[in-house]
Amino acid sequence: MSARRINREIKSYIDLGYDNVCLDFSDNLYELHGFIIGPLGSVYEGSVLYYKLDLPKDYPFKPPKFKFLSKVFNPNVSSDGTISLAVLMDQWTPLYSIMDVVQYVVSILITPEKNILNEEAASLYYYDYEEFIRVAKDTMQLESDSY
Repeated sequence: MSARRINREIKSYIDLGYDNVCLDFSDNLYELHGFIIGPLGSVYEGSVLYYKLDLPKDYPFKPPKFKFLSKVFNPNVSSDGTISLAVLMDQWTPLYSIMDVVQYVVSILITPEKNILNEEAASLYYYDYEEFIRVAKDTMQLESDSY
């Protein structure tokens, strides 16, 4: 069931196309790589944020794990790039798709949730937004310089 479902979602992704998201499909259906182009109006606008999506063998009955490979300074992104899919996990059903997960991640880039994984980013975001913007942009600049 899992491989068939993943292949169907990949076909749907290709058929629909997405402006701000790219998925790279390899021989391993359970480990997807891709990138998100920073959403318009966000501090990440125009940046390229690479990620990895690990799908469990019992997908879609269990949710995937998402991890940024790029450094992202955000209250909902830990220092190792993992994010909490708590909202999705608590409400996870097999009706959700890979793209639902990726679009959820895009949404927290625009508006972080209260589920904090990076205390420094959260403190700056809520109490010194201008400094948050500076640090987030500096982090992205350092990341792009390393490529």
